[in-house]
Amino acid sequence: KGTSVTATGGNLQFGNSGSRNLIRIADGASATLATGGVLNLGRVGVGNVMEVTGEGTTARIGSPLQVGNCNGTALSGSHRLAVSDKAYLRTGTNLNVGPDNELSPSNRIEVTGGATLDVNGYFTLGDRSPFNALTVDESGHCTNTALTVGSNATAFSNVVRIVNGGVFKSTGAVKIGAAAPGNLLVISNGAEFAARSASNVTIGDTATSDGNRVLIKGPAKVEFGKCFVGYKSSNNRMEVSGLGAPFATELTVGSNDGPSSGNVLVWDDAFSATGAYPAAFGTKTTDGLISLRHMIWRKTGTSTDFAINGERNAFEFRDGAMWTIAVMSIAGAMTVTNTANNAWYFGGNGPYNRFEALPGEIEILFSPLRRIVRTEQAVQGMASHAHVALLRHAI
Repeated sequence: KGTSVTATGGNLQFGNSGSRNLIRIADGASATLATGGVLNLGRVGVGNVMEVTGEGTTARIGSPLQVGNCNGTALSGSHRLAVSDKAYLRTGTNLNVGPDNELSPSNRIEVTGGATLDVNGYFTLGDRSPFNALTVDESGHCTNTALTVGSNATAFSNVVRIVNGGVFKSTGAVKIGAAAPGNLLVISNGAEFAARSASNVTIGDTATSDGNRVLIKGPAKVEFGKCFVGYKSSNNRMEVSGLGAPFATELTVGSNDGPSSGNVLVWDDAFSATGAYPAAFGTKTTDGLISLRHMIWRKTGTSTDFAINGERNAFEFRDGAMWTIAVMSIAGAMTVTNTANNAWYFGGNGPYNRFEALPGEIEILFSPLRRIVRTEQAVQGMASHAHVALLRHAI
């Protein structure tokens, strides 16, 4: 408490061969730890805790930080790292949670009360062990150069919660389910999640990482670069609502690089936007769904928007959603390629869903398109008979 401590040399073990030990750095203390090795929180045993708490308290780790690393010799799990009350913790390089094969599960990382966890490297939540959790709450901040959740197939069912004004920023790739199934990311209630970089945000990255979920509920600020729902895996789901603006530079369900099936994007947001916005199914995607609700898109230019590739995939515009374009071409603004049985749906549960082509150059190239599905509701609210005729010609 209130002191300055420096520990140099080799590895530093907290909870080396016991359980329920507590290390607290508090009340304005300054600690520089493990400058010459690895800091391990929890080796053999369970329930060890490291707390960094209090305004003015700083802890700097000059090396990697591992939570639950027993080198495969005995059970080591349920450890907790807590940074709270405006304290600051910085790792020298990576933070690895649950690094042993199923022997170090159920670890928790908590950043609350305006505190900061600054990971100067990769953040891996669930390297080889399952059931780990990261919570950034009450205006806490977490920064890193990349986030991987469920790094190996044995590290399933991890949870990331960025809520209640919490802030998460990554300068590199974000993978929710890199190789493990059943992981969850929640962003809600005034939180901020920024991962807008040259790297991708992927939900279900490989063939072993099925069934991951991302739930985003505004008010919140979300910035993704390219986002893939089910990059090479199946039955992943992203639900987005209440953001009031687009949240990614590109959205793809599935990918062109590997087979995926049954992935779903549901985006329900009452905003109006102008410009091109690419959203597509990958060419190796089957049985996917993109459901756009309430929003209004006024498209400009001729770049590809809303492309349906693969097989048995569907776009759904419903609950008042609207897409307006000035130039339409199946080879340009709206594309359907590869195999049959893809579909457009206009209508859904609500009336006044609209698809409009404005006066001007309109090119109809429907030869690759197998079917367009509409309800009578889809025709309601059209601005002129020409628009209705266009829809009927398309069908």
